[in-house]
Amino acid sequence: TFQAIEARDGAGIAMAADVRELDAGGWAELRTRVEQDFGPVSVLVYAAAAPDRPARIPNIPQDHWDEVLATDLTGMWRCCAAFLPHMAQHGWGRVIAIGSLMGAQGGFSEGAYAAAKAGLAALIKTVAQENARHGITANIVVPGRIATTRTAGLSERVSEAVRKAIPAGRVGTPEEVAAVVAFLASVHASYVTGAEIPVTGGRELGMLAL
Repeated sequence: TFQAIEARDGAGIAMAADVRELDAGGWAELRTRVEQDFGPVSVLVYAAAAPDRPARIPNIPQDHWDEVLATDLTGMWRCCAAFLPHMAQHGWGRVIAIGSLMGAQGGFSEGAYAAAKAGLAALIKTVAQENARHGITANIVVPGRIATTRTAGLSERVSEAVRKAIPAGRVGTPEEVAAVVAFLASVHASYVTGAEIPVTGGRELGMLAL
């Protein structure tokens, strides 16, 4: 991500941090570092996610449940606690989270992930309610099947089945997700808050592509 920013003549800093372990002090330190180089933080995009370990509900290991909730949900709560007061102080802010269709539909053998993403959506809507009067919007982008290194390993048979389940007849691109995030981060989205925005090619509509 940092290299992509530099390739487009942007500026940034890359810092490694484990969102599962960062406490309030750790988030405050991270915020201070960013503010020293770039000034007040006005846009927050939370895209952290734990690795997959598929298992049905009775078989989810406790450590995996804890890891997923800590990464996908608790980390976002702590992040908001660190940045929201400063956004409110400046009267402007954008909070954007990356969700999942599983947050609304559930996920077979992905119970921890689905539960965390459902909680993330509720958290974002609460952030929107509590901070709208401070010039802060909060929204969640919900990608469907996106062409990534994760989906690149699927067999042609599985890939074809995936495409048939999407009304658009194809998987999406990371750039299509990024375009929605960029809009939500802009001044043009000042009246959009508390929204779950699907970038799915219509996958959630429950119809087959013909």
